[in-house]
Amino acid sequence: IGEVIPNINVLGLGGNRLRATIPTEIFSLTSLTSLSLSQNDFTGGIPSGIQRLSLLVEFYMQSNPNLGSTIPTVFGNLTKLIWLEM
Repeated sequence: IGEVIPNINVLGLGGNRLRATIPTEIFSLTSLTSLSLSQNDFTGGIPSGIQRLSLLVEFYMQSNPNLGSTIPTVFGNLTKLIWLEM
């Protein structure tokens, strides 16, 4: 996915009621500054690969009832992150 659209800054997949684990291919989009995965049905937690999104400023994950409530420690590596909704 990162090879097809390598310079994408904003990705909004919210409100699609997707039922799966979070696709790790998203973490190849290293120029993302905003990522919305809210209002889906993701499971399995947030993969540690999220730390590859070092430019991420906004991350929306609310309304994913089966995702769990643990924030991975790798979020500490996202130094530009100022908005987190879970």
